[in-house]
Amino acid sequence: MVLRDSSPTIAPAPSEPQAPGTRQSFSKSEQDFIERVQREKPQAIASTCPRWLGVTSSTRNIFPHLYHVPSTRDEDPYNVPEHTLQHHADVLLETGCNHIVLSGGDEFQHRLMLILKARKPSLRVDLFFHASYPQFLEDYTWHIFKLWLESARAGRVHTIASDKWGYDRFVRSLGVRGAVLLNRIEGDLQPPPHIPGTERRIGMWLSGTTYRKIPHAMLSALAMVPNIRLRGSGLDKRALELIDYFKVPVENVQERQLPHAILQQEMRRTHLTMYVTFIECCPMLPLESLHLGVPALTGPNSHLFEDCPELHKRLVVPYPDRAEVIADYVEAALQDRDEILRLYAQYHPLYEARCKKSIEDYLAM
Repeated sequence: MVLRDSSPTIAPAPSEPQAPGTRQSFSKSEQDFIERVQREKPQAIASTCPRWLGVTSSTRNIFPHLYHVPSTRDEDPYNVPEHTLQHHADVLLETGCNHIVLSGGDEFQHRLMLILKARKPSLRVDLFFHASYPQFLEDYTWHIFKLWLESARAGRVHTIASDKWGYDRFVRSLGVRGAVLLNRIEGDLQPPPHIPGTERRIGMWLSGTTYRKIPHAMLSALAMVPNIRLRGSGLDKRALELIDYFKVPVENVQERQLPHAILQQEMRRTHLTMYVTFIECCPMLPLESLHLGVPALTGPNSHLFEDCPELHKRLVVPYPDRAEVIADYVEAALQDRDEILRLYAQYHPLYEARCKKSIEDYLAM
């Protein structure tokens, strides 16, 4: 298995929260989480919102003891009641762990931080932030960044970490502790999948279409690549319209995002993943794809493969808005698939050591 099955370490909220101020009993999964943390005594535990798939994947692979708030993807992270947060604070404090990492940065997580610090002032609470500089354009991102920065300046938040290389330098320039946690994938590399037939299958897996993750240049590129079929998810109506109008051959495409376990299965049905996006911290999808034995193209927006020129020149598309360049990279990657996977197998132990060093350095802060 490529990714560790994290289900034993994720404790959902109770289905019927009690009234504010009432001591709640713990569900079986919450109790299991508490007991596992107490037994294994990790240096830190983390909490993340399961609706954000990339953030959750990033966090799961760095912090094995992971707690979801809210408990499911269906619960609205923008409207978490106070008594529900109080219950989650009960669970986290009951573990006895003195270092809690809130991964993502949502406003409800900031409220949770305030509850935790009020109830146990000595607790170390950190933010693992997953937004990049251009997102300061977004009102919500700008709002929550200022909330967390001011809390760090006030001493309530110990460290602001990021998976964006160099973000620690930026945060330190603002007068607070900063750290970088390099994204990684737990588990062994898988061999390339056997895919019957002569058509090349291309995967395009998005968490939604925004100005940061625009698929239209990638889809335009596929109109220029012969003998392919597209499999994809998270594509909006305009993207689906482009596919139809440009007559891009498809095997299975949809608007709906895929659950993570199904996404992994779907990746193994393709020869190449396309993830040439415009703005990222450090995208998980290319790493997951390569771990699954499927080469992945990405954009020039993170540290990925900067320390491996042979992979960088094959997988990092320098111009994410030029369809003809993307098309050339697609064709080259399909032709060079075995060599890419051979190079990645050589590179992976070095990158894994670098990732683990970033985690060790962070925990020692």
